Amino acid sequence: MTTKRKTEAEYAEEYILDVMQKLGGGTITDPLMDATDPDMPFVGFRVMQGQEVFNVWILRDPEGNGMGHLDIEKG
Repeated sequence: MTTKRKTEAEYAEEYILDVMQKLGGGTITDPLMDATDPDMPFVGFRVMQGQEVFNVWILRDPEGNGMGHLDIEKG
């Protein structure tokens, strides 16, 4: 039995649908910054979605490579 591997497009679609489910229709309320490591501070924003609060961190390597990734955690 073989398992079909998802394509990059399928992974991307799953990811963005998950992001939209969590944040769609929410309101950005505050900017966030974690400067624990001053050489590479993390930036993000807080989203209110109904009664839930999400902290959204924008992740990317120091050289700016890649499209980036959102790390979404309950606030």
